[in-house]
Amino acid sequence: MTKDNFTKKLAAMTMPHFEDLPNLDLYMDQVIDEVNQYLAPITHTEITKSMINSYVKKGLVDRPTKKRYSRVHLAKILVVSLLKPILSLDTIDQAMKIALKLDSAPKAYDQFIDLFNSVH
Repeated sequence: MTKDNFTKKLAAMTMPHFEDLPNLDLYMDQVIDEVNQYLAPITHTEITKSMINSYVKKGLVDRPTKKRYSRVHLAKILVVSLLKPILSLDTIDQAMKIALKLDSAPKAYDQFIDLFNSVH
């Protein structure tokens, strides 16, 4: 693949909006598959069960309900995973709390994704 083709392919990669996330609750393995299909091409790393458990333990992501994760869980996992290479988890936590005080989770997530998709 030439450099130009790679650049075009990277530019075409976008993160999903809230409405594009699965509208049904997922188990951990399904969450990992869903999240990695978006993250891996962009971050070149894959999320793991232990990473998600760490996000839950630190309060960045709410505990799953009966071991099932919702759209809001997926959105938070995606945001944390995208920001983790450049910000501390404490900073990410504070930023998400502020964003969620100002807007609903779907709106706050979509605003973040619109910004991310426009600059990457």
